[in-house]
Amino acid sequence: MKLQFQSSIDVNFTEQLSDLLYFNINQVNYKEHIIEAINSYGSPEIQVKGNKITLRLEHEIETHTLFLIGTEDSEDLLLGVAVFFKKNNNEAILLHIAVNHALIDSTFLTLQLIIEVKNYLKNITGMQKLSIFYSDRITSLRIG
Repeated sequence: MKLQFQSSIDVNFTEQLSDLLYFNINQVNYKEHIIEAINSYGSPEIQVKGNKITLRLEHEIETHTLFLIGTEDSEDLLLGVAVFFKKNNNEAILLHIAVNHALIDSTFLTLQLIIEVKNYLKNITGMQKLSIFYSDRITSLRIG
């Protein structure tokens, strides 16, 4: 399966994205963290722009979205999504991450998304740290 990362996806993925974000069976494992994230920053909402969709937070924080698409036999599948934002000039927060556990190992997909978010942040001057919101303790990864 070929993997690719995109900041927006075709509107045809709306149902897959909705299932991934709002009906993901892994949510039970992170329930307290998800509630805390929503209370602090707002719920992720699907935003349609023309024939593309992305995510935003209801509290109007400027976010970045990274989608992981897998292509196999000319069929594109939504494998995962990460939502992150700049907390300040040197730190970003990975607020939400969801993966399609039914198709490929969820740990592999999660790591691929985290690595790609770090790669994206390397291009932002001064960015030094990525903190992951869902961990049981504050997990921060060095960018450079």
